[in-house]
Amino acid sequence: MILYDSIMNMKEDHFLLRGFTLIEILVVIAIIGILASVVLTSLDSARAKAETISVISEIDGLKKAMEILYQDTLYYPNATPSFCRTVLPVNNEIDLNATSSGLTANGLGWLNWNGPYIQNAIDIWDTSYYLDEDYDCTAAVEGCKGETISNISVIVSCGPDRDNSGTGGSCAYNDDNIVVRLCD
Repeated sequence: MILYDSIMNMKEDHFLLRGFTLIEILVVIAIIGILASVVLTSLDSARAKAETISVISEIDGLKKAMEILYQDTLYYPNATPSFCRTVLPVNNEIDLNATSSGLTANGLGWLNWNGPYIQNAIDIWDTSYYLDEDYDCTAAVEGCKGETISNISVIVSCGPDRDNSGTGGSCAYNDDNIVVRLCD
């Protein structure tokens, strides 16, 4: 009986001392890696959607500031009583952060100006928002509502790529832009 108890204790001790095999550890590490990549991918997607929503919200605030500017001065940032003009000057893109836009400062000396109407017109990627009256929407651009339309008035963010190599330093026309259409 003593011998049997000794053998059983040795088996139990051997079982308790036995660790994981290398294969078992590698399988667990692989599973953790797969789960981490899935979680990080969804977090990145959620972050991008949150940034887009934030920019659209800021653009809506800019639209309201433009309306208040118009109520006070009878001018929009393009120094006219409309931002939905049919005849457009060349290089009509307006940097809404520039003092000449009238939103952050009275750069043009407008009468009845009661601003500033916003602190700054900079998106979350540190580029200016623009009023662009002849924007070419493509179906892939956020805010173009899946349509391809030429020469429409929008407020535009250059998007995460920050590409402001367009006319007069405005946003280049690419699918990375985020726009809110103004004259629908």
